[in-house]
Amino acid sequence: MPSPSFNLVFRYEADEGREVVHLDLYRIESPDDLWELGWNELGAENEIIIVEWPEQAFGLMPPDHWLIHLTVIPESIELRDVRVEKVGSPNELVAFPISSSER
Repeated sequence: MPSPSFNLVFRYEADEGREVVHLDLYRIESPDDLWELGWNELGAENEIIIVEWPEQAFGLMPPDHWLIHLTVIPESIELRDVRVEKVGSPNELVAFPISSSER
């Protein structure tokens, strides 16, 4: 899944009527920018929200969420070290396929 970067938000159709909403907050400068992205409308039952640069959310991340840390492995530009951190009491992580047309 590519980073939204210049678009800030990408939406991907997933199986079973789900939708992945992928936000890149790197260039967000104030909470007003979040509202313009529809931040307060996110979180429908069928949505899976992925937020890059969550520290740019000005403390507005929900109290229960997962943090997924990706670190480039110096010996390989293609490999990443992945660390998953539970914050609060979020729902369990589940695997879900993304439609092949969205990859």
